[in-house]
Amino acid sequence: MRYLLLFFLFAVIPVFIFPQQLLQRYAALFDVSQPVGRADAIVILGGHPEVRVEHAVALYNKGVAPLILYTTPGRTGHKYQEIFVSQSDKVRAALESEKNVTAEQVISQIGGATSTFDEAHDLVAYLKEHPAISRLVVVTDRYHTYRARYALEKVFKQTGT
Repeated sequence: MRYLLLFFLFAVIPVFIFPQQLLQRYAALFDVSQPVGRADAIVILGGHPEVRVEHAVALYNKGVAPLILYTTPGRTGHKYQEIFVSQSDKVRAALESEKNVTAEQVISQIGGATSTFDEAHDLVAYLKEHPAISRLVVVTDRYHTYRARYALEKVFKQTGT
């Protein structure tokens, strides 16, 4: 009984008292981001355009790369999707509002990426058309870095890119 009480005090109660802090620390386990060096392009993966665009523009303004690429996420399939602004439209509008930013959309090969793997395949197709681009800096959320790196490395390795 004493062990059950100790478990409850130290394992269960903190989940209810500090949920945000615990989730942030859990998400940090998946962060495999690396220091950013010079690149040919900065790639914004789909999701959370408000945060990712701002970070990509900051890197661009620091001179990390002369080009920002953004992917084309698929539509949500939502019943009222025609009245919602798509993520790629949000990204495009945000990048167009920035002065002196050079950006291009990576056109989806399947009508809109629905996963990081789809985005990786779209990037491979884009890079084949633009062979001068060989080094990329990928912008995503901290907790998404592990999955993004895994997907990109796997697809790039499979395709010999």
